[in-house]
Order: sequence, then structure tokens, then C-alpha cells
Amino acid sequence: MGGLRKPVSLTARVTAILLGLALSPSPDLLADGGPTILSLGDDSYVTWSEVESRTGAVARRELGDSPLAAFSVVVLSNVGYNSLPEAVRDGLADYLERGGSLLVTGGKQSYGSGGYAGTALGDLLPLKP
Repeated sequence: MGGLRKPVSLTARVTAILLGLALSPSPDLLADGGPTILSLGDDSYVTWSEVESRTGAVARRELGDSPLAAFSVVVLSNVGYNSLPEAVRDGLADYLERGGSLLVTGGKQSYGSGGYAGTALGDLLPLKP
């Protein structure tokens, strides 16, 4: 008989669905070996093992030396503008123009309180901080 499964929060399920939908970028934005998600900020509400098993993607929490084009989806989760790597701040508009996907979540370090107003990132958002 199978063991009890730990319940998955609604937020984690919705996030997995959204990321699954976003993991179909243009072919030149797929990392070697399949889709990769870059998650920056406080993503403690996401069960990444669940997202990975549902989507087949690999989640990373640091940009490292990789170009943004190596990621199918960039998640900015309650992260201040000044905390973002320079390559993300400077390259996000081009990344999106080339077919990349962006998921931005709120919190005390996002949007206006996160310093997005008057920045290239603030200009990309559908709501103006």
C-alpha cells in the first residue's frame, strides 16, 4: 500500500501550472538538456521538486556564469531590484524580446517597494510600480 502524500499547497500547484505553460520558449532559449528555470529571491513557497517532476525542468537559484538565454523561465520572487544580478537587470528586456518568459511575484521587496520604479524592469511590468 502506498504511503501518504504530503499535501501540495495551492500556491505551489498554481506556480507549477504557470511554469509549465511558460516552458515553451523559442528554440534558441532552451538550455542544453532541456528547460531550465532561474528563480531569484524568496521562493520558499515553491516546492521545486514538485515543479521539476511536473514540468521536467531543472530549477536553479543562481545565474552564475550562464547567460539569461540558457533559461526558459526567469522567476523574480519578492526580490529587490538592487539584489538582482547585473546581467539580469541589463539583459531582461532582450531576453523577453527573444521569447523568454518572466514570472514576477509580489512581496515587500517587489515592485515599488523593491526599487523597480524608473528601471527597465519596472517598464516591462504590466502594472507600473
